[in-house]
Formats: sequence, C-alpha cells, structure tokens
Amino acid sequence: MVQAIGDLGVGAAGDLVVGLIVATLAGFVGYALQSYRRRARPLVINLGFELIRDRGHKTVTLPADLAGNNRPSYMPTFREVQTDLAEVSQGIATARQVVDGAPSLLEAIDSSLAQLARAGSDTEILAAIAPPMSRGLFDDILTTACLRGRVQLAGPSKVDAASIKVHAYEVTDGNGCYHIGLPEHSIKFGDGVTKYPTIRERVIPFVNAVQCADRGALVESFEAARKLVQAELGLAHARLPHLLQLRDAHSRWLCAIYVANHGQSAMFVHPVLAWRFPTGGLQSRTARTATWWCRRKNRKASVIATSSRAFSFRQAASGGSTA
Repeated sequence: MVQAIGDLGVGAAGDLVVGLIVATLAGFVGYALQSYRRRARPLVINLGFELIRDRGHKTVTLPADLAGNNRPSYMPTFREVQTDLAEVSQGIATARQVVDGAPSLLEAIDSSLAQLARAGSDTEILAAIAPPMSRGLFDDILTTACLRGRVQLAGPSKVDAASIKVHAYEVTDGNGCYHIGLPEHSIKFGDGVTKYPTIRERVIPFVNAVQCADRGALVESFEAARKLVQAELGLAHARLPHLLQLRDAHSRWLCAIYVANHGQSAMFVHPVLAWRFPTGGLQSRTARTATWWCRRKNRKASVIATSSRAFSFRQAASGGSTA
C-alpha cells in the first residue's frame, strides 16, 4: 500500500513538471508570436539622387590652361589664378551657348554669303542677311568684339536718303539696341549701344550697310563675323572641359531616403552608416560619429520612429545631412 502511494506520488510529480514545462514553452511561444506580430516593420525607399553644386563666391584655383588669359573674347576671361565659382559657372554657360549655337550660326553665315554672291536685287540682299542676324549669338559675338576692339565692320561709301532701302532706329530701353526693319520682319542688333558709346560708334557702319543693302560692305562684315564665330567656337571647345572639371571638383551628390514604420512597435534608427557620393563614383563607408541630423533638436542624434511614423533622410556627400 505504501509502495503504491509512493508510486502514485512520483507520477503526479512528473505530470506536474511536464505541465509546468509545457505551460512555460507555450508562454514563450505565445509571447514570441505576439512580439512578431507587433514588431516594427520598416520600409526604406531610396527617393533618388540629386547633384548639388557649390555656388556663390567660393574661391577656387584655376588650372594653368585658364589662368592669366587676357585675350579679348566673348568668352569670360580669367586674369587671376584665383577666382570664384560664380565666374566659373558663367564661363560654362557661355561656352555651352557657343558650342550649342555656333555650328548652326556658321552654316547660316555661309548660306548668307552664298546668297549675297548671287543676289540680283536689294530685296534679295536683305533677305540673305536676315537668318544669321535674327540669332542672338550673332549679335552677342559681334557687338562684344566691337566693344573689345577685335573687329572693324565695313560701311557703305555714302549714306543718303536715296540710298537707304530700310530704316533703323535706336531704342534706348535697357542697354539700348537698333531696330532694323527688314522686309520680312524687324530685327534687333547692337545690344548695348546706349550703355556703351564705343559699341554705337563701331556698329553704325554695319547698320548703315544694312540700311543701304550694300553688298560689298555686308560681305566684308559677314566674313569677319564668320572668323569671329569660328575663333569663339574653338576657344569654347578648349575651355569647356577644364571649366567642367573645376566645377565638378566642387560638386556633391545628395541622396534622399524615405523611412517608414508600418509595425505596432517603435523603431529605433541609429546612424551607423554614412554614405559618400563623389562625382567620380558611388561608395559607402562606416561612420564613426552619428551623421543624421535631427531637425527639431538641431544636432546630430538618433531617431525613434513610432508606429506609423515616416520621415526622410537627405544625406550629402560631405557628411552633413538632415532628417
């Protein structure tokens, strides 16, 4: 009897231990399942990359091919080794304007010279010169050359009421220019004649040649214009790669990242990586210090994303960033 009771007690104790183990495992499994369902569910999307260029009056050192160039030109000149990025950007814009527009302008000038050679009337002469004169680059290069003394435009032998075929008048708004009433349409020429009397003095012969439809003077001036445009195109091709290289050396890539938490638990975002995007390639490195900026506190900090919260990171190549 005693042995039976003892055997019964041992069995009950075993059942109790098994029950405790099963209950404990069930609790852990239930807790794990509940935690899994309530976990933070991050969503990270790369919104894209943006190129940032330093602007303003940041001083840079020019390469030897650009510094000390005192040659008068439509292209900006750099007389000193040190300049600022605003001047570099202006040089790039002007060089691209010439590279993009000069080839077609040269074709228009060549076409005008061919038409002038076979023109049989004043109307045909005036029609021949209209296409290149309607282009802003023609005016810009020619008037700049006049201002800097690089060209001397030809005029007619005489100007009187009988020889004038079309009328031109000066408009003093802004820097001033001439309006010339060609048969097809009116064109503007001589930008800056009011602001710079030198331009007025040097473009008047050409304006008179247009008014009188003087074939010889127009051919001479258009041939001079072709040489100027060819020279500017060659200079733009030579300078543009150096200017772009100098600007790119002071450019950065910006990476924008969207982060959202779709789970029920808060998500702790710790800035363990800083991304560096130089213009020559893409690479990443481990950050020794926090690099995400907390806008609210205006200092470097980690971010806690609570449930359903989303925010964006904007990481610049230099290491500064915002959240």
